[in-house]
Amino acid sequence: MQLTFHQILPEGYIQEVKKSTGVPCGSLKINEQFEKLLSSTMGSELWAEFISKHATSYIHLMNSFEARKREATADHKKSYNIALPFGFIQFFTLQSIEDKLKSTHCPKGLRYSSKLGIIRIDSSLMLQLFAAVVEPMRRHIKREINSLLVSRSVKYAFLVGGFAQSTVLRDRLKLALEPETQLIIAPSPHLAVLHGAALFGLNPEVIRMRRASRTYGIAVFDRFDPRKHPFDAKVVLQNGEKWVCNVFDRFVTVNQPVGLFETIIRRYSPVLNSQSFCILKIYSTEQETVTFVTEPGVKQCCELCINFQSDGEGIVNPAIEKLFKREIEVEMLFGQSEIKVSFCKINFK
Repeated sequence: MQLTFHQILPEGYIQEVKKSTGVPCGSLKINEQFEKLLSSTMGSELWAEFISKHATSYIHLMNSFEARKREATADHKKSYNIALPFGFIQFFTLQSIEDKLKSTHCPKGLRYSSKLGIIRIDSSLMLQLFAAVVEPMRRHIKREINSLLVSRSVKYAFLVGGFAQSTVLRDRLKLALEPETQLIIAPSPHLAVLHGAALFGLNPEVIRMRRASRTYGIAVFDRFDPRKHPFDAKVVLQNGEKWVCNVFDRFVTVNQPVGLFETIIRRYSPVLNSQSFCILKIYSTEQETVTFVTEPGVKQCCELCINFQSDGEGIVNPAIEKLFKREIEVEMLFGQSEIKVSFCKINFK
């Protein structure tokens, strides 16, 4: 589940007011809850073996549950019937299914009909499967909305995606948000994301400002300073100069507003003027401030190799080339759906 806050600007433009957040609580998580229920009832080893040997029957079983899941409502009184494929009945055998569903390990509300070849899930048990997913979503949405109420109100909440078709989810969120925030559901919520992506492709400038989802920077060498650098991070070069490697040079901070086509440019010099190439590594983290790229939570995004050697144009004599000071100009372009990084070499006396 992904949650994003937008503000509508004059002339129909949009800006993000807070970085997008999310929790792993989509519709498929309910299917996982159903699988855990069957695994604990039939035995985890047998369940894993069934999936391995009867993949087609497993898919048919999950599709049958998916159909019943979409029918679920908060006021449903009858049981939900889930047809068992022949491969399931053959693998576990009739007697084994009946014994396991009557054992103490079987949760209340799960029953088996040998005559019809189905299992029945009581409405209360189905709602429990939903609650394990819907409640974390509700808490996350309320927490994020409350964090904004200090500075601004949230008037409308738009629910999109396939899970938005669930009346159980709709009713629970309406109860949690309204009347302060009105919950709006598109006529075809499962197509709303695709529709929005198509509209954004036609006019990508409609979002005038975004929020950085992570802190981005590059790894650089820095002059060793005993007042701010740990002693064990010091590196002494052959010429006696003292440096610190793997320093995180921040370009943008998490949740920082970045305008459309906003660029940040930095210039760097090689540690040694005799270097023939330089590797530029780009990192990101969810933390606001970090000192080194080796700290926990910092991940490398990509790396670029920059060749300082002459390509046949301009300076060709290596002895003369070493007399020139080299710099690398790094440019990061923000404000779109992706971050673009470019660099160029600069030689001057």
